[in-house]
Amino acid sequence: MHSFEPVFAGVPRPWPVGVLWKEDDRLARLLHTALERQVSPVGLNQPYDGRAALGYTLETHAIGRGLDHLLVELRNDGLQDAAGCRHWADVLHQALRPILRSWTGSP
Repeated sequence: MHSFEPVFAGVPRPWPVGVLWKEDDRLARLLHTALERQVSPVGLNQPYDGRAALGYTLETHAIGRGLDHLLVELRNDGLQDAAGCRHWADVLHQALRPILRSWTGSP
């Protein structure tokens, strides 16, 4: 999980949340669909292209070990206070819970 600026290099980033992946997009697409039921728009490999790089933690500890992976990016203007953090915790919980209960990881 990471956060991003609402505007970068003068370019607005309209997504309140993005779901990124590098190799296998199945888990990310499930979360993207679940999040779209609650918020809009949801970035898919936005605001960064996860296929280029996801950073040390996921690259080393997930992808490097062959584990299913995704990265959630939250726009940081929605995380400025406790209410915003609670909101996103609830949104992510509602979206992830059913996915993770049924996820087998098998293609």
